[in-house]
Amino acid sequence: MKNIFDQREFEILKDHYGINAVEKEVTLHITNRKFFEEIKYNVINDRRGEVAFAVERMNQKIIVIRTDSYPEGIYRVPTGGINYGEDIIDALNREIKEELGLVTDRPQFLGVIKYCFCCEGEEINFYSYIFRLKETGGNILEDALEDEISEYMEADKNQMKDVVKKLRGFQGEWKDWCVFRACTTEFYNTMDVSYYYKT
Repeated sequence: MKNIFDQREFEILKDHYGINAVEKEVTLHITNRKFFEEIKYNVINDRRGEVAFAVERMNQKIIVIRTDSYPEGIYRVPTGGINYGEDIIDALNREIKEELGLVTDRPQFLGVIKYCFCCEGEEINFYSYIFRLKETGGNILEDALEDEISEYMEADKNQMKDVVKKLRGFQGEWKDWCVFRACTTEFYNTMDVSYYYKT
């Protein structure tokens, strides 16, 4: 099954929200068949990709989140699905309200990760569109339209590296998921720090 990347859509996002946005290709070899089947189900039914949003708080730290189901000590940058036929910026605005309950400024588009998930001879394409925003209002989690997130942490640039290190180093049933989420979270660490942290 093919989930096709829309290059024109990417170029429009670059023109409007981030002329320096980059494209990154990542191949992940999945050993957890259940995790692969979950991705496959989502792509077949309603999810062509996701938005990832690093929201900078008033104290200049980035919000990372976890749910009760995650392994102990595991956090990540929040994400949300993009439905087929849904505009990416509409999905971004919707997911920020649903998950965080915050008001943010105009987004900066940092780029896209083009994933190829491989498992036992099957391949699934999936795309993470990466954004950075600044909080301008709202009450985190209190004003969220959903209650999926159970906890959040505010991370500076060094703590963001620790978040990625824990994701990368995790072993066990959640390993494939953690590697996937490490790719999204560490994307911010590969950018020029001054681009999204005030110096």
